Amino acid sequence: MARTGIRNIETRVAFVEAVIALQKGWTGPGMDGTRRADALVKAANEALGAYGVPPMRHAFAGKSSAYSAEFGHGEWAIELDDRAFNGAKAPLNTDMSELVDSVYHESRHAEQWFLAARYRIGEGWSTDQ
Repeated sequence: MARTGIRNIETRVAFVEAVIALQKGWTGPGMDGTRRADALVKAANEALGAYGVPPMRHAFAGKSSAYSAEFGHGEWAIELDDRAFNGAKAPLNTDMSELVDSVYHESRHAEQWFLAARYRIGEGWSTDQ
């Protein structure tokens, strides 16, 4: 299967590099939970933007795991659990891996919804439909 869109290897590498920088600067000056989440979602939005997908907003909401995420296509937003971002130290590598995988996975859902909507518009559907 072709690795297209955000599944493209180069896109994934760029995302991982942004996440590594975030993890290294986790406790840097002015960094708090909101700025950490902003940086992670910004990296995901840059990956999406390379393929014309509109940027996701993000919000904090309780989840079953601090490291999970959920994309809502109606709100065009990804929900994150603030527990993952508010620690005094960066999450352990296993937890960071789960968080990053969750955000990228949900970003793929944003890409899929966008592609489906674009396909429907090409069939004559309106944006309201």
